[in-house]
Amino acid sequence: MADEGWIKLHRKITKSLVWTDPQRLKLWLLILIKARHVPGTVPFNGREQHLNSGQLVTGRVALRDEMNAGVRPSLKVNSSFIYRALKDFESLGMLNIKSNPQFSVITVLNWNEYQQSEQLTNSSRTANEQLTNTNKNVKNEKNVPTTTEERAAAGFYEQNFGVLSPFVIQKIEDWVGDFQEVGASEPEANQILVKGMEIAISRNKRSFGYVEGILRDWESKHLNSVASIEGEEAKFKAAKQARGSAKPQATYDSSRTISDDDLPF
Repeated sequence: MADEGWIKLHRKITKSLVWTDPQRLKLWLLILIKARHVPGTVPFNGREQHLNSGQLVTGRVALRDEMNAGVRPSLKVNSSFIYRALKDFESLGMLNIKSNPQFSVITVLNWNEYQQSEQLTNSSRTANEQLTNTNKNVKNEKNVPTTTEERAAAGFYEQNFGVLSPFVIQKIEDWVGDFQEVGASEPEANQILVKGMEIAISRNKRSFGYVEGILRDWESKHLNSVASIEGEEAKFKAAKQARGSAKPQATYDSSRTISDDDLPF
């Protein structure tokens, strides 16, 4: 990427969720700056990758390092933040991501409309805002995840806990990302959240804060599937039963004569 040229920003960025988070705003600007303005081929990790306008090839570690360049330690971000923020951008309809084990190709949606045309008509802006408020940017009216994998935890919450707020949606996405960091796939991570919510319901604790306490315990043990969680629970129950059976039992001495002094009254 050449350090020259410029990008365009629509004023409605100030009404987007990105505007409320300085780190996410910085990441979004970095993506716009790094994206190709014209089609071409770029080298990445020793291979050539063809990109169209509005695309960039990168990885979460590479983006993390660019975000942290020249930043004091207290303001640095980790690769987990990059992953979560990119998933947020994708769920808001700002970009899409195609990944393989080596790198990801990020495509900024509506690139040609916002970065290449000189004028934007009011009608096109209304239909296709690149950055707008939550209600216009989300994939459906309730701002809920839309893929099968993403719906598992969010759908279970909505059916059993209550209305999905943007805050809870963000929490769910964060936890899905956290369990992916310890080796779960996206469907597995969603099923882990569902199991945590099931346990909370069984204990009559319909609070996502309570669910998070359960999830923190599993994450700290690097449990990355429902099977591994159930295996851990089985071991805990077996150990508890073993401790119970090891308690000394009271015995009766038949040779001893009972007197009035032995009676409890």
